Amino acid sequence: MTEYGQREPAGGAASVRCPHRRVLTGLASQHGASAIAAHCIRHRSTLHRHMQRNAPGTASSHPVQYSKEHFCGKSRWRTLPPRKAKERMKKERIFLYSGSFDPFTIGHADIVQRALALCDRLVIGIGYNEHKAGWTPVEERLRALKELFAGQPQVRVEKYSCTTVDFAQQQGITCIVRGVRGMTDMEYESNMATINRQLAGIDTILLPARPELAHVSSSMVRELAHFNKDISPYLPQGLHYII
Repeated sequence: MTEYGQREPAGGAASVRCPHRRVLTGLASQHGASAIAAHCIRHRSTLHRHMQRNAPGTASSHPVQYSKEHFCGKSRWRTLPPRKAKERMKKERIFLYSGSFDPFTIGHADIVQRALALCDRLVIGIGYNEHKAGWTPVEERLRALKELFAGQPQVRVEKYSCTTVDFAQQQGITCIVRGVRGMTDMEYESNMATINRQLAGIDTILLPARPELAHVSSSMVRELAHFNKDISPYLPQGLHYII
């Protein structure tokens, strides 16, 4: 018997022991047909070359050697169960959209909808300072936003008082989303993005505000409310604060 995977004469014709045979036998006994299919799909290129080079009537002038690492590699030799394999193949993209959102405006709502097109799940993080009172209490902001996005299960609303990057790590965030309304915002957010990447290796996506919404800000809405002006055009439909 020749070395593992080496061509050997049998019955006057060349034959090769397939290095995948042992793997497939183990998969069949442990995980069933679905694991065999996944293994064959993952290694279809090497299997195809193997069949082409060793088809009936094909002769080679020298023995062909195959190693376990050549086909499967060290990490692939220990095949995961199908459920864990799927989890490894696809990592959920969870984005964080953070801010004080005091109040949450139509500009913020636009950024949320655009961010949802880029991720699997979005966490809206309401940052607050425990020693500083906001225009609306943080618990009211939390309640109002949870009510606003109740019909979108891919959106989750949370509050935090630590640094944004620490909160992102706690939530398993893969990317931070920020909206920018002008060059001043761009410069500030670019610096913050660099710091967050250095601290935690988390990237930041900067989404420019739509031109028709670039003038809308939370501070502007608070100023209008202070002078008893109607602020409803600047708040998303369905958002209701109890102040």
